[in-house]
Amino acid sequence: MAQRLYTPYGFRDILFDESWQQTEIRHRLRKVFRAFGYRDVETPLVEYLEVFSDERGSIPTQDMYKFVDRDGELLALRPDMTPALARMASFYYRDEDLPLRVTSSGPTFRYSSRYSAKQRQLKQTGIELYGTADPLMDAEVVATSIQALQASGVSEFRTAIGHADLVQGLLKAFDLSEEEIQEWSRQIESKNTFALEQEAREKGLSEEQTAMLLLLTESGDVDLLRRGKELAEKLRLKQMLDAFEWLLETDRLLGLYHVAEYVLYDPGMKPELNYYTGIIFKGYALGAAEPVLDGGRYDALLRQMGAEWGAVGSAIYQDCLLEALKHQDLLPEPFVCTLLTGPDPELLIRRAETMRAEGKAVVCVPGLSADEARVYAEKHCDSRVLIITEEGQETV
Repeated sequence: MAQRLYTPYGFRDILFDESWQQTEIRHRLRKVFRAFGYRDVETPLVEYLEVFSDERGSIPTQDMYKFVDRDGELLALRPDMTPALARMASFYYRDEDLPLRVTSSGPTFRYSSRYSAKQRQLKQTGIELYGTADPLMDAEVVATSIQALQASGVSEFRTAIGHADLVQGLLKAFDLSEEEIQEWSRQIESKNTFALEQEAREKGLSEEQTAMLLLLTESGDVDLLRRGKELAEKLRLKQMLDAFEWLLETDRLLGLYHVAEYVLYDPGMKPELNYYTGIIFKGYALGAAEPVLDGGRYDALLRQMGAEWGAVGSAIYQDCLLEALKHQDLLPEPFVCTLLTGPDPELLIRRAETMRAEGKAVVCVPGLSADEARVYAEKHCDSRVLIITEEGQETV
């Protein structure tokens, strides 16, 4: 049987340049997170399956990599960072003073993903903020995430913000069946105004009810939130009114972080994961086929784990971000080092050690001709070539 020297479907090797770029991007993101006081933690790649159970609102179990260990325990490769980090925080820090800020990086594993039909391993770097449930926390996490994207080098991106209570709050007020709620939700998500107008007429909705329904198909600046608040007050929709007021306060606070140009509001946004119960957001960058950022508030998930906290977090998907940076011609500079060659290995080593002490990256390959050295350097070093003669003289 022939050896399989390739990776399984959905997984891939990441080679020199891209691996360097991934490392550099992760460094830029985490530098911003540290500036906001987020401390590094790591959770294992393998967790008990119950951490990601349907009741927790994570991804469907059929999309997870599941297995049974030799002790008969049901385990899973981590499909989602948030429940794992919530499990860690509620176990170790339940009695700690809040707020608690953590950042973590690592891969997640899924058979199918909304981010890529072909990739089953996705790298992400994100933050979680545990504490009180208020717009101040939400604004910090959104602003920190936007500033991290700025620091990554990407220029053309926007963050769409919504709220998990808006669509459900309105549709439940219309006394729809569960099937109708799901259908109308799909039409709102696809911004199918024609179908919604027809449904509104058939249901006999008032002019103001129809206006609110169609408002959920719009996206725009803070004026959209003000219109939504006015309609919610007229229609006496408390759940929606609370959500719009929450978003308006979040917008006011975001103004203090000077990130307004990167924000738009999408009241019809649907939570991708069921544990989101408040603000939700996604970041889109020119050149990336899928969102580079997502996040939201998930207070109920912490309560399920015994911690009576508020919680909001975000994740930046490095694979998608790298795709955007490549499209925008903003990739990090490649790894650069100097190639030393010549007939005397001892001279090369001494010169290389001096250069490394100066903070330079150096490789030594004795015995190459000038032409051979240039070919090697182009493939592996992306830098100049220094040839050290037997007398210790340097030529470029």
